[in-house]
Amino acid sequence: MCANCSTPGTVAVATEKIASIDDGELGNEIVTQRSLKVFPNPVGQTLNLQWKVPENLFINKVEIFNLTGVRVYSTVYGKDRKEDQVALSKVAPGAYTLVAHYSDGKTETIKLIKI
Repeated sequence: MCANCSTPGTVAVATEKIASIDDGELGNEIVTQRSLKVFPNPVGQTLNLQWKVPENLFINKVEIFNLTGVRVYSTVYGKDRKEDQVALSKVAPGAYTLVAHYSDGKTETIKLIKI
């Protein structure tokens, strides 16, 4: 059994999750309260991240989790980093949660759909 392989069930789950996400949470791009821009969503192969935060604040970590809570991606950033591209080609289609960790200890969470 392959835990990361695409099956007809994973596509159905992703479709169901797309239907259940509130308006404004899913679109070509998402911009959070703290100016984290995530696009495209739904994502195929590569997820783009861009952020503009005040000088004294920065994103120091980004994690992506599947719906069962398993982390499928994690990276750490320095204070001068303002963008990234996340390769998701090996991640199975479905619904995911991106968590951005800020230097002040706060987080922002974004719902993602991988197609």
